[in-house]
Amino acid sequence: MAYQPKAGVKVLLFFPVSYSGHLIEGKSQESLLSWKLHGNGKSIGSGEVVSTDERLSWPRTIGVGVALFGMIGVLGARIWIEGKVDFANSTNLIIAASALIIGISDMSWTRGDYTFSGIINATLVAILGYRILTSIASARGNK
Repeated sequence: MAYQPKAGVKVLLFFPVSYSGHLIEGKSQESLLSWKLHGNGKSIGSGEVVSTDERLSWPRTIGVGVALFGMIGVLGARIWIEGKVDFANSTNLIIAASALIIGISDMSWTRGDYTFSGIINATLVAILGYRILTSIASARGNK
């Protein structure tokens, strides 16, 4: 029997997938490993649509996931570099590091009917965390 997490728990196999009892409306989730291959599992032809229960071969699926998460991280770093963010300042460094990991790993939590996903949480950490840490630094007499 496949691992069945509680509702609201993230299943992280090679990419984050929210588990809410059903992966797709009307279809119960047994396991991500039970998805069937699309076509030959090597390519998607022009005009083809991959069904919600299909995937490419695992090496290709993992490769796409790695490339996607890597690009998100590098694009974020590029924004910081172009904005000339001072990473010698430990406040900037810890906020950037925390927001990056929370956003890329899609850390989420659920309260009632609402789920707060990684992008929301990363934004909150960046905005509120920066305010809190700069207030602490000011109270200590630091920059």
